[in-house]
Amino acid sequence: MVQRYGAVQTLRRREPVWLEGIQGELDALLAKTDRAKVADILDRHLPNLDVPFIDACLASLRPDSSRWARIPLRRELHRRMRAHARRPPVTLTLSRVARRLVTLGGRLAGPTGEEKRFAHGGTVVALVGGDGSGKSTCTRELGAWMSGEFSVVTAHLGRPPRLLLTVAVGAVFKTARALGVCAATDEERTRAPGYLAAVRDLCTARDRYRLYAKARRFALAGGIALCERYPIPQNRELCGPELDGFAAQLGRTRFGRWLIGAEASYYRKILPPDVLIVLLLDPEIAVRRKTDEPADYVRERGRLVLGVDWKRAGAHVVDAGRPLAEVLADLKAVLWREL
Repeated sequence: MVQRYGAVQTLRRREPVWLEGIQGELDALLAKTDRAKVADILDRHLPNLDVPFIDACLASLRPDSSRWARIPLRRELHRRMRAHARRPPVTLTLSRVARRLVTLGGRLAGPTGEEKRFAHGGTVVALVGGDGSGKSTCTRELGAWMSGEFSVVTAHLGRPPRLLLTVAVGAVFKTARALGVCAATDEERTRAPGYLAAVRDLCTARDRYRLYAKARRFALAGGIALCERYPIPQNRELCGPELDGFAAQLGRTRFGRWLIGAEASYYRKILPPDVLIVLLLDPEIAVRRKTDEPADYVRERGRLVLGVDWKRAGAHVVDAGRPLAEVLADLKAVLWREL
């Protein structure tokens, strides 16, 4: 779309007659388009775009479109597609410049430095599972294994780096909870709106999306992003929107409804991973492994994972109840096939 827009602008300045031909071609393509299928595809694969916005972008290509109207449209398109921008890291850019200087623009032989990145784009790998299934250990081991051949980054979307606003909101929430002036537990939030806790959940959603966007851009630049506790529809209870469960209380006010919608928008922009791997573990084994959490809490989270039809979700299922070496061998085989 961006390329077509640039072509239309160039032809408008140089060959006005050609513009009519491109406009006719665009109209012919639109006439063959099934809007219902487009809406379904966008909803499943690119939820941060919608049919009305696509219509606005297409309208901007027409000769009678105002240039001033394109300015906010361009900014909005960039904002919506920011997580999918393919931007090379600064280190890669500097290495390319240095290589061109050393090799005189490729005239002399020299190392390519491209062996660790896929030219067609990398992969976002998600490892999900209940507590005690070994997600963190496997992510660390797989990262060390692949880093010798590929550019790899790891990301824990369950505990993303917190921005300053998140830290400030969290501090205020802890203080208010200690003073007993806000709804803190889930039981209390079912009786009162609990706006402060809801703002904290919204900040967490934003932090998760920012980390996801960083991992997605890294993959688009040719790297491999290993993500644990990845938000997916089958994993909502473990890592997903929190405010849906308190919609009855928050929905009473405009501010509460805005909080619910804002949190949902962040999770809606997190696309499914390229490779989904599930570490399945018996809840009783998880209780014995995860001794720093209450047994009932660990057991319930393990049952949530076991209750999902992961084969239908297109996931690779790995038995995490075996020794670590065997689990890693299966994970390496899965990744190597996918890559």
